[in-house]
Amino acid sequence: SNAQAGINDLLGGNDLNSVKSMLSDIDFASLGYNGKNPLTMNTDELNQLISEEGFFGIDNTANRIADFVIKGAGNDVEKLKKGLEGIKQGFEQAEKIWGGELPQISQDTIEATIKKVSDRIDELGGKTLDLKA
Repeated sequence: SNAQAGINDLLGGNDLNSVKSMLSDIDFASLGYNGKNPLTMNTDELNQLISEEGFFGIDNTANRIADFVIKGAGNDVEKLKKGLEGIKQGFEQAEKIWGGELPQISQDTIEATIKKVSDRIDELGGKTLDLKA
């Protein structure tokens, strides 16, 4: 997709070294990623990592974030709503760290994540339960 056109789009005007500096404190293994360290990758390897099939592609990343919230909340609609707010706050904080609007791949990822959690709330009748509260 256009959102995953390449690492240059992801950099959004930042040079590779400044992005690597921002990412240097991330424990990639804690995210479930056990491949080659992204900080030592070349451009082609980074492009693969954020591609449709890549570990950090839109759908794969959105699924990991949403599944974490959904599994943690179980069938509790209020916990799901709190998780959804946490996701939104996390992306707002990421924008502050980034220094402005996040790259398109990140925006597409948050959109997919929010949709997945929102769909789960709807499946559980979240809107109906709100009327009873």
